[in-house]
Amino acid sequence: MKDILNIDKLNIIIASNEDILFLIKTSTKLLRVKYLRYQEVIDDFLGSYSFDALLDLNLSKGFTFSNAKILLNNSLLLSYNKKNENFVELFELQQKYKQYLINDKLNLEKYENANIILYNYYRTDDLLNSAIEKLEENFPVIKYYSKECESSNVYFNEYSTINKEVKDLTYKVAELLHNNVPSEDIVIINNNSEYDAILRAYFNLANISLSDELVPLIHYEFVKNIINEIFVYDDINLVNSFNKIVERYTKFSRAETKLIKEINKVIASLVNLNLNKMELKDLVVYLLT
Repeated sequence: MKDILNIDKLNIIIASNEDILFLIKTSTKLLRVKYLRYQEVIDDFLGSYSFDALLDLNLSKGFTFSNAKILLNNSLLLSYNKKNENFVELFELQQKYKQYLINDKLNLEKYENANIILYNYYRTDDLLNSAIEKLEENFPVIKYYSKECESSNVYFNEYSTINKEVKDLTYKVAELLHNNVPSEDIVIINNNSEYDAILRAYFNLANISLSDELVPLIHYEFVKNIINEIFVYDDINLVNSFNKIVERYTKFSRAETKLIKEINKVIASLVNLNLNKMELKDLVVYLLT
């Protein structure tokens, strides 16, 4: 992170992924800096759908929350002004759920007159690419690439199925272990609970152990959605709110059921605390991190 210490500017915005931002915050101690996750940049420039859209797709179409989120994210890539005949269904979905789209233009004010730095941006995410294009159309942007990342081995591939992706990942991890790379240096960041069962099945076949110790539950999109939904209800009793949400869901995958049980343990431990709703939410997020 030493290269970023040389920045001699005021009113700085540093955008990067969550893990990199944590390292920058803890190792540089920069002042007068606003940190933004790449997801926040996407939300600011493309918008984001409220949980109601996910829930409606789940109830009316039977989509899992992961698949519903993929569809809604893909619709964000479509232009409202150009109806592409190859994406008719996505365009119709975009029109149907635009009432649930959160896109506050006031969020763009923080970028005005700011020195905007994208830290380790490798153009590997379509949503982020589209958001960055809009960002660069309106504001000057500086791109930094850390020497630490330049010397790392990073693999980017596209797959048609989850099984093919996990199979390739298993081979890659096995190769690293065979080449005497310490297991503690191999980190798999999995934000999708749909992958869990398949990932464990392949790793068990390859006799590779998988530790969950370094994977905060709050990293899963499914868990974030549940936590956000809990605090929509007026009921201050977390257990009541949690049970209401579980009742509204039509089905869970096996991996999601496991996550639900873990969330329930955290919530059950907080029922007797005398805290307001925001304090409770902050504590729940902290305990799941």
